[in-house]
Amino acid sequence: NVPSASMAAQVDLCGIETGAAINKAARCGFEVFHGTLAHAPLISQCPVNIECTVEFTMDLGSHTLVLGRIVETHLSEECLDADGMPDFRRIDPIAYLPSPARKYARIGEVVADAYSAGRTI
Repeated sequence: NVPSASMAAQVDLCGIETGAAINKAARCGFEVFHGTLAHAPLISQCPVNIECTVEFTMDLGSHTLVLGRIVETHLSEECLDADGMPDFRRIDPIAYLPSPARKYARIGEVVADAYSAGRTI
């Protein structure tokens, strides 16, 4: 599930609360649906949902690396541009900035054109 910046409070709640203690979906007002993989909960309010199967895991000590295979991608119609392509400005995805910042930030600002910006050097 790829949440938008407007969902920062719900994302934070899901990170700080355990699903064993509360129903996170109900608390956040999420509408859950299932796609191709019946066991993978998807969130209607997220502009992007990606269904994956786990292909490989590796214990790296401080965390576990999980490699998956994308089975299906769900993208809200409102996030498509005039050509039917994903528009990151409409998706408005957020990222977590770890310590010391411990903040959520918008991503997607265009800073240069790929495959051409380097030619100006």
